Amino acid sequence: MSLRELADLAGLPAATLYKITSGDRDPRFSTIRAIVQALEPYEQDTIAIIGAKFLLDEIGNQMTSKEGK
Repeated sequence: MSLRELADLAGLPAATLYKITSGDRDPRFSTIRAIVQALEPYEQDTIAIIGAKFLLDEIGNQMTSKEGK
């Protein structure tokens, strides 16, 4: 599936997905929810866990960077 197809399915602007995948923008929770629901309708708790993963990865990356200094 292309990013444009996913954007159409999720009801999001294709530019938003391009910016997220290129690292130019961090996804908002509502964007994550729209993507997940477009791919497969999950329960709200599952969407929260997926959304939290992005934050946990970022925190982990920051901690690793600080430890390496």
